[in-house]
Amino acid sequence: MWIHRSNELPVIKIEWTFMAGRPAEHKKLADSFTCKLLSEGTKSRSGNDIAELFDKAGATFQVDSGVDYATITLYCLVDKAIELIKLIDEIINEPLLSADDLERIKDNSAQKLSIDLTRGEIVSYRDITENLFGPNSPYGYNTTAQLIEEINQEDTVRHHRLLLDSKLRIFISGCISSEIEKELAIRFGKTSSFHGIDICYRPQIYKGERVSILHIDDKTQSSLRLARKSLLRRDAGFIDLYMLNLIFGAYFGSRLSMDLREKQGLTYHIGSYLEPMVFDSCLIISCELSAVNLTESLRAITIHMKMMKEQLVSKQEFEQMKRHLMGNLMQSVDGPFRKANLTKLLVNEAVAPEALDFTVDRINSINRDEILRIASDWLNIEDFIITIAGNIESSESLKAEINAVN
Repeated sequence: MWIHRSNELPVIKIEWTFMAGRPAEHKKLADSFTCKLLSEGTKSRSGNDIAELFDKAGATFQVDSGVDYATITLYCLVDKAIELIKLIDEIINEPLLSADDLERIKDNSAQKLSIDLTRGEIVSYRDITENLFGPNSPYGYNTTAQLIEEINQEDTVRHHRLLLDSKLRIFISGCISSEIEKELAIRFGKTSSFHGIDICYRPQIYKGERVSILHIDDKTQSSLRLARKSLLRRDAGFIDLYMLNLIFGAYFGSRLSMDLREKQGLTYHIGSYLEPMVFDSCLIISCELSAVNLTESLRAITIHMKMMKEQLVSKQEFEQMKRHLMGNLMQSVDGPFRKANLTKLLVNEAVAPEALDFTVDRINSINRDEILRIASDWLNIEDFIITIAGNIESSESLKAEINAVN
């Protein structure tokens, strides 16, 4: 258990994380549907009964199926914590996993999928991650109507057994009493982070489409994505890449945002972001725009990549990036709940305890010449794959234009 105490308010937050996400699945979507079923009832209570108990206690309860791990989150008043911990113990260890509930959730998921597939930003993200990681990778496979149909009750029962056998980590923050600690230790101590199976996944090298153009019936805007593999959060060069990406496109003062959106008006939205998972990671450039601006926007992105490699960033934007990053770091440790969120991220992604000190030292020591070197390693257009989703009249002519740009 990881604990961050504060007696300012009689409120507590507890998060249970199970290392039983997609890399642990025996069948695609097993993690997602198992997590959705957890709050639908236990062997002695219905889903409505469970929801009513949390409502009466004034508590918030949520189950999330992340890519790498499943998370159960509880916010509640301190005097309600022990009774709700007992209820969550029941939810975790004695879920009903009903076939009827599963069919209802499958129907809802299929309906949501049909809507998602009309949205360019979702379609482009699905396609580019599949082409980058591979269709059989836990980070690359996409939800489909067929995969939804193929999930059955036995799959959820099997994944639930795996969840119980996986490594459990508990993150507690707020007004924590010794009685609450003792209750958690009694009920979950045997499934601590030092017990449970180790999930091991080795990323595969996958060669997908270099340029992918997908037609959807959305005449208002198109979606452009560029992506490449990047670094894990625990890798030594991660903070360097993070700072480069901030300058390039990751916040309101970045080059992509200030030029393509604010100055040239080529996009409705643009940004670049790092997406580190436990076993793999990527750098994605994302923008929503009119189809007529696709080629010009890609050309502008390519130009900014080239400039980052050839010209020193100005002192003003360099110092602005550092202030922004230091401000974010200060916010991440402001209060027990935020400290717990940061701890959860670092522990679950196996980041060394001294990483925060190293990050602060690196922010203070990095210079503009080093940004040039880092950009030369990471901002080469030929290393990126490209996906476009929108109402494209001629895919072949657009592909030719894109190939001419890069």
